[in-house]
Amino acid sequence: MVSQYDTSVKAAWRDSACGPTATHIVLSHYGLTYSINELYRTLGTTRLGLFTPCLIRNAKRLLGDDFIVARASEHFNSFDHCSQFVHNLYLCRIKHNYTF
Repeated sequence: MVSQYDTSVKAAWRDSACGPTATHIVLSHYGLTYSINELYRTLGTTRLGLFTPCLIRNAKRLLGDDFIVARASEHFNSFDHCSQFVHNLYLCRIKHNYTF
């Protein structure tokens, strides 16, 4: 079980690491292994938390064209079969790499 209060999360960031923790869990579903500390910095989290506009902008930079990253309300009825929601964020992998 992953928690924002896990000892692997920088102690000063634990109270505001909810967004990076949730994002970590969703990205793990897609096989991406970013640490919560990496996501805290990369996504632009502050001591007040992770704001949706920062999350969307920085997740797009991090994930590139392989993912759709947008507010959940913009895609609520689209791609429901592959959607993951994090803090009002819609995240869907649109390009899959298959190895045979």
